[in-house]
Amino acid sequence: MGDYGYKDYEDLMLGLDDVLAQHPEIDPKALYVVGGSYGGFMTN
Repeated sequence: MGDYGYKDYEDLMLGLDDVLAQHPEIDPKALYVVGGSYGGFMTN
């Protein structure tokens, strides 16, 4: 308890870093996120 969502956040960010490394055409400064339910929680 006390770290709800943090491990998930770390996992998601590692995945994003991997995608960005493989796709240099993606501008990391032009990214945005949306989500509903748990995705909404993670977005916030």
